[in-house]
Amino acid sequence: MKSEARSRRTQRRLIDRNRSGHCSIRRGCNVIELPRSTYYYRSTAMSVGLNDARLVELIEVSHDEFHGYGYRRVT
Repeated sequence: MKSEARSRRTQRRLIDRNRSGHCSIRRGCNVIELPRSTYYYRSTAMSVGLNDARLVELIEVSHDEFHGYGYRRVT
């Protein structure tokens, strides 16, 4: 599975590097047979390290900064 993810990452870089102003992402994906959804996919693994205490802290900072922000949006 990791090698497949590495391969997809390599394909994304390939499209980014070789894309000129005339070539769209859609065309680049079609050429190397990579689904566009895979090109745009970004892993959420980075957010896993966010613990509850840090999340509460970020919510409080946001609430202090935007007093009119409703509780529904905050939750």
